[in-house]
Amino acid sequence: FLTVAVLVSSFGLASALAEAGQLRGSGGAAPTPGAGVTLDQAVRAAQDALGVTDGPRSAELYSDSGNLIWEIVIGDQEVDVDADDGRVLETERVGADDE
Repeated sequence: FLTVAVLVSSFGLASALAEAGQLRGSGGAAPTPGAGVTLDQAVRAAQDALGVTDGPRSAELYSDSGNLIWEIVIGDQEVDVDADDGRVLETERVGADDE
């Protein structure tokens, strides 16, 4: 996996995550280079998939085989959201792939 480094927005959720050191990628409503889905949209998709309204612990934009993916961690769940169209690709318990 290759993590994509892009600029962080200074507004809303992105700002809060950045201040907490939990954001890698871009955020808020600002467009992310190469991604059609903002951080806020990816978080909403993850919340909907989990049926929660909790805020994310962390968020990262990374590239997997040329596809940009938002990795959103809410509680003990990690949700991968396609950064192009907002589809939820996978949901798993944090650290489940390490077990």
